[in-house]
Amino acid sequence: MGDEGGHVLAAGGGDDQARSAGRFTPVHDAWWAAAVKAHGERDGTRALIEVLLLGRHLPHEHLVTGLAAALKQAL
Repeated sequence: MGDEGGHVLAAGGGDDQARSAGRFTPVHDAWWAAAVKAHGERDGTRALIEVLLLGRHLPHEHLVTGLAAALKQAL
C-alpha cells in the first residue's frame, strides 16, 4: 500500500490543496508517519482523518500545537 512517504491520501490529491492552503503542515505529515508506523497504514490513516475532522472544531494553531506535543512525547 504505501511507504512512509506515499500514504493513501496522497494518491487522492486532496492533501495538495490542504498543503497549498497551509492546512496540512509538516507537523501533520510527521504525526501521520508516526501513526502509520505505530498502528499500520489503515489505522494510522484513520487516525489522521479523525485529526483532520477535529480541525473543524479547534483553531488550526491549537491542533498543530497538540500534534507537535504528541510527537514530542512519542520520542
